[in-house]
Amino acid sequence: MALTVVVLSGAVAPGGELSLTLDAPRIVIGRAEGCDVRLPDVSVSHRHASIRQEGSRYFLVDENSLNGTFLGRTRLPPQTPHAVNTNDLARIGGVALRFRIGPGPVGGNVAGRAKELALALVVGGMQSQGQDARPRVVVLHGALGARSLLVDEPGRPYVLGGSPQADLVLNEPGVASAQARLMRRGDVLDLSAKPTGLPVVLDGMAVGPHAVSWRPGQVLVVGNAHLMFEFPAASALRELERCADEGTFQDEAAEPIAGSQAVDATGPVAPGAKASSVADAACGSDLHMAADLRDRPRSPLSRGSWGLVDVALVLVALGVFGLSVAGAWWLFGK
Repeated sequence: MALTVVVLSGAVAPGGELSLTLDAPRIVIGRAEGCDVRLPDVSVSHRHASIRQEGSRYFLVDENSLNGTFLGRTRLPPQTPHAVNTNDLARIGGVALRFRIGPGPVGGNVAGRAKELALALVVGGMQSQGQDARPRVVVLHGALGARSLLVDEPGRPYVLGGSPQADLVLNEPGVASAQARLMRRGDVLDLSAKPTGLPVVLDGMAVGPHAVSWRPGQVLVVGNAHLMFEFPAASALRELERCADEGTFQDEAAEPIAGSQAVDATGPVAPGAKASSVADAACGSDLHMAADLRDRPRSPLSRGSWGLVDVALVLVALGVFGLSVAGAWWLFGK
């Protein structure tokens, strides 16, 4: 039996849900690059939780995370397995998930699919903030019919050339009808070029029929045309993975998530309410944190001011000091 992890927080893909189907003895959920399910949110620890398979059953385990792992209304004690059933709701830090158990297509490249999910979540979060973070080839210079080419479908071949049917038409003398081909794989483009026609040069290196990696920020030259690959979500994802965990507070209500069952402040959320944004920005940059983490009020103690406990301790200390002084005066003044 396979396990499908559906992400309820964040922007949903236009074609349907954002999900991963996996079949492995151990599935690691977290923010780090090596996790099987990557959730780019600072409320999620780098290695937050895991799902362990025993026969046809699955068990959710909190891996000593900062902000906790919730199954329904229950916060799981660290390193304590809890059985997962179909349609169970969970919250990993501030990110809501739903689990499905049953037959399903399981791809071989787990790391690649986990990265695509993380990138899609970042793209959706940044778009919700009015920023287009999708991958595209941008025209810097040259006589071209278009100014940019969106390359947001992983695994689909894109053609650069002189043919009117090319995805990006190069209006250059001597260019072949299909001078170069692109295919996105995560945050890079696999690039190959025909040996005939105009030379294709990537950052000063000639490109031939064997695919090379075209990374964001690199410039491709075809004749007089200069092109750059841009993918803002990829740099935001790398920044988010480097961030330290951001603590939440259990006395604050969890952000409601659409499609979930009603819960209290210690579990995932109420139906019909606003969805939590999974990763709409990166720490340490000019972007802001996700709305459900950004403006949360901090308790007085976390801001460094004095609370009732502090005042009480100071009064007790002053009282003890006063009694000590009075006792010393009585003893030595006699």
